[in-house]
Amino acid sequence: MGDSQARNFGLSMGSFLAGVSPADALTDRIHLGIVTSPAAARAWEDARPQRSGKNIISHMLNESVNGGYTDAVDGWTVQVIPRSYSAHWTHFLNVTRNSDPNRTLVFASMGVHATTSRATRQRWVSDPVKYFVHGPYFQPFLDHHCAVSKRLVAPPLYWMTIAEQCTNLKSSRYTSQVFPISRANHGTIEVARELGFPLLDWSVIFRDPQRTCFGNHSLSADGVHPREWVEHTKAQLLASYICAAESPRSAFRPEATTCSPCVWPELSISGHYGGDEIGLCQIGRANVSHARNRSVAAPCSEQSC
Repeated sequence: MGDSQARNFGLSMGSFLAGVSPADALTDRIHLGIVTSPAAARAWEDARPQRSGKNIISHMLNESVNGGYTDAVDGWTVQVIPRSYSAHWTHFLNVTRNSDPNRTLVFASMGVHATTSRATRQRWVSDPVKYFVHGPYFQPFLDHHCAVSKRLVAPPLYWMTIAEQCTNLKSSRYTSQVFPISRANHGTIEVARELGFPLLDWSVIFRDPQRTCFGNHSLSADGVHPREWVEHTKAQLLASYICAAESPRSAFRPEATTCSPCVWPELSISGHYGGDEIGLCQIGRANVSHARNRSVAAPCSEQSC
């Protein structure tokens, strides 16, 4: 679930499980056209015999309760829900709660589109923990994880970091997005270490600028999106990791997670992802004032979450 990076990874996961290896995948990125144009989707599927004739894309993008592409032989299902903005958390969490918790893993990633705002870029650079982690793109993930993951009433929800971007491959109009994205990733990783929530840190693959951004075999196709063979490699890594675990749920040890810190009141988007089950943490005015003076978010107890 998420923006174009999450979409491309999800489509590549289905393609990989259908039998397309990273070596067989294309060198370009997956273009939006394969999602918006039936003809482009057929061309992408027919480019590899493992996908050909299965109508994989349209099935994977089916967002109904029983949607997604299900393999007729092995029984796995991949469902892709492409959304780009924080307001879509309502839909994300509804899908998560309505899925079978015993056979579902949910992976989410958003944030790139927020960097079109200069103010957002400045905030993420100045304090990524305060303004990204505890802002409207990431805090709903923390609140959901704190509220329901331990009780096993919904499928585990995991965050994926954003691929590091390349200034030399992007239009000059968008190069100012590169550093804020990197800062947001670092803030996420920092908090993951403290709280222990499940994190797929894909950004570590793209930390070497020379390998990521330069040459005919660069990992990035356009400065934002990884090449399709890179997405298939990520799919292979994740599938291997999940299959090696005792169970898919145990692969990421959600029971080790501590309660999320409270969202800063001025960043609250309560109602965007509402419901009594996913409420924001409540802290007293004195704690809020103290937290602001220390420039960190005030932690909350298990009970207050």
